[in-house]
Amino acid sequence: MDEMTINLPFETLTQIFQNLFEISDYSIKNCIYVNKSWAIAALPILWKSPFTNTENSIKLIDTLLTNLPENKKFALTQNLSSKYLSKSSTMYNYAEWIRELPFELVFNSIRWWLDNPMPQKKKKKPHNKVYITSNDYEQINKVHVVYSILIPFIFESSRGLYTLDLTFQPGQSRLLNLLEQIEISNESLKSITDLYCHSIIPRNFYGALKKVTRKLKRLYLNHPQLDDDVTDLAELICHQKGIQFIRLNNSRAKISMLLQSFSSQAATLTTLQLHAILLMNKGLDALGTLVNLEYLEIKRSRTSLFYAYDPTDPLWIMPHLKKLHLIDIRVWGDMSAIHAILKKTVPGLDELIISQFFSINNATQLAINKRLPQRKEENSKMIITFTR
Repeated sequence: MDEMTINLPFETLTQIFQNLFEISDYSIKNCIYVNKSWAIAALPILWKSPFTNTENSIKLIDTLLTNLPENKKFALTQNLSSKYLSKSSTMYNYAEWIRELPFELVFNSIRWWLDNPMPQKKKKKPHNKVYITSNDYEQINKVHVVYSILIPFIFESSRGLYTLDLTFQPGQSRLLNLLEQIEISNESLKSITDLYCHSIIPRNFYGALKKVTRKLKRLYLNHPQLDDDVTDLAELICHQKGIQFIRLNNSRAKISMLLQSFSSQAATLTTLQLHAILLMNKGLDALGTLVNLEYLEIKRSRTSLFYAYDPTDPLWIMPHLKKLHLIDIRVWGDMSAIHAILKKTVPGLDELIISQFFSINNATQLAINKRLPQRKEENSKMIITFTR
């Protein structure tokens, strides 16, 4: 390796390492040993999403806990045997490079680390998830201790999180209460672009988050149930500068108000997936304002329409919409909503998937056949796919 290669500009090194990482992380692991400049360029890439990409959860948790301040280490030793904690030190605080924080994977990694204390570092993390049983309470309490120290440490150390995933398996969601101990105004939260939320979230989480971030790009929302949460969530969405993707699953709360908040992102929102929700006229009107949608999916949902739905222009004029999926939708009341949506959107579509039990009128059927002549039926799923 010549001197010119070793002394490449930092930005060039970073781009090279990022390209290598996208092929395989093994390609850049040895680069950190060339010199300090190479290490500083490679380590942030390797540590961006350690809980997703790790092959050794034991070594990962051990390394992060080694970086803890002395008072945090002392707090751990009051609850755990010393056999769990390494006395070695590291050159860097690796937590500052973490950009993706998935709560459930952190939990599982801690659980695996506790089940395999040092020096058994060669054991690999299994690919299957770790499930809690009724006989695990003592061990789970230890997980809570480590979790309650490690999660705030990552928040405090990270130079800026991009992905925050708060989803959990049933039975683990009470760990989300730990977020209440974290200052939501923390600097690391200002940079979040991807947010995954379960039905149970810390009190006032959405309301506090709206005060610190305006950079959300992608939202994955799993059945928000409480009206207060939905109100705060709607306000959080309205405060953002450019959301591009939203997936909303199984909400029974103020769905129309939440859908109306999506209109604030009409200039940038290109993909919307709605699963297991109840749509009424106001909600359909709100969807009809999303003029830049390219992909709309409504699945396993119901419409409850007590009067004919005939949206006036410019509602449902979507020149960029190419894919429309209406799958397993139960229509209560008037079918006019489905006819109106199809009538206005079909002329620009490249793909339409609809449930076979829809009763499409003749005019709409002719428009579909003219625009999307290719037809494929899936009898097992009772759906029809129309494509150009």
